[in-house]
Amino acid sequence: MTAAFALMMSQVLMTWAEKSKEICQDPLELGTRKGLKLLHSLPFKKGKKEDPGNNRPVSLTAIPGKVMERLILAIISKHVEEKKAIRSSQHRFTKGKACLTNLIAFYDGMTGWIDEGRAVDAVYLDFSKAFDAVSHSILIVDEGE
Repeated sequence: MTAAFALMMSQVLMTWAEKSKEICQDPLELGTRKGLKLLHSLPFKKGKKEDPGNNRPVSLTAIPGKVMERLILAIISKHVEEKKAIRSSQHRFTKGKACLTNLIAFYDGMTGWIDEGRAVDAVYLDFSKAFDAVSHSILIVDEGE
């Protein structure tokens, strides 16, 4: 790589970094997120055109908003991990864990106590149906408010 090419690439990267910072910083300073979260939803047909069930929405969101979201997520995740802010029993919203790992950990604990001869009573509740029954209109808040 020539010195001129390296200089040109460093200038391009610096310009890109400055412009990216402006694009992401302005909405934060002005208190507006609409430009970053603007969403265009287009129907995408898969299969026979006659079947309305074959249409599914495809979301096109603003690229700067997506990039900024990922950067912020990476920074917050690193901080939370370094400070050990999330207990090992936390399964939801934790990388590499899910409801299944929660159930396995619960089952493992219960069987361990049973193996030790301890009396075990357990109630494991599934609230998914309750959340499915909640009216979505009362959960949705307009960003303009």
